[in-house]
Amino acid sequence: MKIIGSLALRSLKKNRTSTVVTLVGIVLSFSLMFSVLLFANSFIRFFGDTMKAQYGKAELVIDYIDKASADSLKMPEQVIDYSRVAWLGSAKFAENNHYYHYFNVVGMTVGDETFPLLLKEGRLPEKPGEAVITESMSAGQYGDMQIGDEITSPLYSLQDKAGRTHFGVDDSDMTYVELGSVDFTVVGVLENNPLAFYASRPGCFVYMTKAEIAKSPWQQLRLVTGPIDQAGIDAIADELDAGSGRPLSVNHNLLQSYPRFPSGPKLLIYAFATVLLIIVGLAGIGLIQNAFLISFTKRARELSLLSSIGMTTRQRTTLSLYEGLLLFVLALPLGFGLAVLAMSILMVVLNPILQRTMNTGVEISLLIDWQSLVLIAVSGLIMIFVASILPVFKSRHLSPVAGIRKQTDIRIPAKNLSAPGWLRRIGGMESEVAWKNMKRNKRPFRATLVALVFSLVLYLSLASIIAYAESASGFASTGLQPDILLASADETLIGKEKEIFALLDTASGIEKRQIVYSASINQADSDGVLTHQAKELFLSEDTFISKLTSFDDVTMQQVMTEIGRTEPLKKGEVILINSAARYDETIQAVKIYEKAPTVLNNVFTYDEAKRTDLSVVEVIDRPLKTYNVWMAPFVIASKETLAEADQLYTSVNLYAKDADYQSLIFELRSEVRERQFDFEVNDTGRFDRQTRDTMLLARIILFGFATVIALIGLSNLYNSLIASLQYRKGEFAMLRAVGMSDKATNKMIRIESLFYGMKLILFGIPIAVLVSFLIHRYLNQNINIPFIVPVLHYAIASVAVLIIVYLMMWSGSTRARQGVIADELKHQMEA
Repeated sequence: MKIIGSLALRSLKKNRTSTVVTLVGIVLSFSLMFSVLLFANSFIRFFGDTMKAQYGKAELVIDYIDKASADSLKMPEQVIDYSRVAWLGSAKFAENNHYYHYFNVVGMTVGDETFPLLLKEGRLPEKPGEAVITESMSAGQYGDMQIGDEITSPLYSLQDKAGRTHFGVDDSDMTYVELGSVDFTVVGVLENNPLAFYASRPGCFVYMTKAEIAKSPWQQLRLVTGPIDQAGIDAIADELDAGSGRPLSVNHNLLQSYPRFPSGPKLLIYAFATVLLIIVGLAGIGLIQNAFLISFTKRARELSLLSSIGMTTRQRTTLSLYEGLLLFVLALPLGFGLAVLAMSILMVVLNPILQRTMNTGVEISLLIDWQSLVLIAVSGLIMIFVASILPVFKSRHLSPVAGIRKQTDIRIPAKNLSAPGWLRRIGGMESEVAWKNMKRNKRPFRATLVALVFSLVLYLSLASIIAYAESASGFASTGLQPDILLASADETLIGKEKEIFALLDTASGIEKRQIVYSASINQADSDGVLTHQAKELFLSEDTFISKLTSFDDVTMQQVMTEIGRTEPLKKGEVILINSAARYDETIQAVKIYEKAPTVLNNVFTYDEAKRTDLSVVEVIDRPLKTYNVWMAPFVIASKETLAEADQLYTSVNLYAKDADYQSLIFELRSEVRERQFDFEVNDTGRFDRQTRDTMLLARIILFGFATVIALIGLSNLYNSLIASLQYRKGEFAMLRAVGMSDKATNKMIRIESLFYGMKLILFGIPIAVLVSFLIHRYLNQNINIPFIVPVLHYAIASVAVLIIVYLMMWSGSTRARQGVIADELKHQMEA
């Protein structure tokens, strides 16, 4: 056994270049395997920490319970801690809105980890009578409270027909019973709603001491269990008798990050990680077994001599396993260290992106757990074992005599080596020799070719997935989506451009602004004038909605300049835009009318006496770059025409790419309220920014993974090429002996590398296109997106393949051509 170990160590040292390249490939394989699990575990913990920060660390909540029951309640043994907040009641908004008539009023303490308060503006309450409110109550969406407002409001509870009290609902079938009143001063605005996972209504949270909360007639209990599974949740629910007046809510947002709890996001992450581990494992096995097979081929004479003096197949297997084990011992710690370094750097890069995407202040950090280390170590050992014994089985049929005489070369019939006549005419004798070399070395490169085609297809498939995701994200990529939108249904705002612009002039960071006036037009398609695609997108029961649109004077002039019209629109005249941008105007534009109408009949109102016709004075068959309604037909009119509409909407589109969005939004809300404009200020660019961040995150992770896989494949290619070129030393010496110059040899190498690269491209590109098409067919079942071939990625990958193959061929052939011609030929004859 000691002799076997010495032979294994000597073999690795003798084939130093191949050993180093193989070791690099194994290190990359282990590093990627470690990285996949480290990132998966770290991201799941980050997700759980984010949920705790937004909704609290309580896994369960008893929504409301009277004081006596709360005091006498015996907690199940699974509950390790709990806290209380006070249900003070429901308060009415000053004016009824479309969504809610009431908001929750809750008494709480500051610093309760089960009831987190993430401050967006102002400060947290410090004494009784101070309160913070959810953002929706200050945004004009549901209410219009501001910091500094002193509120006195009646409080109500809801009672059903059986006389039972309820909180956190807004049901017209229930009776509101007055409980008293509450006085508070708003001191801050929250970016989260601690009640959101079970009560989505807006909330106001009033500071109270723990003693005051404990005396409250109605309370909410927030239970902390620690990591728990579904069975544990069910057991607690049964023990608390949740069906008897104690409604129990479960914080699924938090539980889905727990190891033993069934979770869609966690399952998706681990399923993706498992697929990556399998891919990396197969790539690693291919790399190691190919390297060992090359080593066994180069050492065929040595191994045959050992077999002739008694080495058994079992001992040859042990020798191969020893070599693999030595590589494993070296690669495992190096791979782990590289993974920790790479993931640490990656998390620094990804942290701000993840925080913006998930709207959190929680930082992602590296989580190292011993289970992952053991899993990768065992998986790597199995991978090394499988890859090490495969070459032994492939070479076991070789007899000692054949190995000593080096009768292992593949014999190819001469007719299969003949090169096409046109090839010699184009590239000369060098191209013909390169063609025959490729034919003679076809089998040794087969496994390498498969691995590299797989890497290329994987890279291009990921590029297609990213392209489809960007296309599906739609208007985020059009550049037309405003960052901030001020919306109003106040018809009196038309013609008040100076006042509106004066409001905007007070805010900083606005690069571009548009005032847009619009009204809906309900049109019929009785004559079937819509295109087939437009019918699928817009038509409903033979009618469809168009947007009649006008702009402020500056924007209208920009639109007219883009159209190429010099005359202003008169009252009753419209320009019809016969095309809608879909996803991005460079990807697809939807034609609306087969034949555009000359008159739009009976628009504006259902009152027959007020209906009017609009004359179409111009038709534009392309989407506008200045302004476009997302996925909807629209026509352009003058403000005088829109003044006739029953319902007129005014919106202000603001573009502020480099601004502090939150500060700008608060500033605008304050100005809108002070000037008494009926505008709702919305952060419409948040989705756009989150989409861009998500796409960037996907690119970094997916292309980073594909790049490492490609590096593993290139390690395999390098081993194969170098071994082949070293094996051809005698051939190069013979070519030099018969007069082939260095210039001709270099040309032959360039052509040969071109053949190998083109072979890889000709296999990889069609398969990648097919995979991209299959991905499109699958996605298109749920999302209507066009078939996309990311041509730029295909071109970059093709050029990179040709350059890398040539550099490897050139480097290997340079060393293979060194030495004295006579010595190389003599060595070849003696062998």
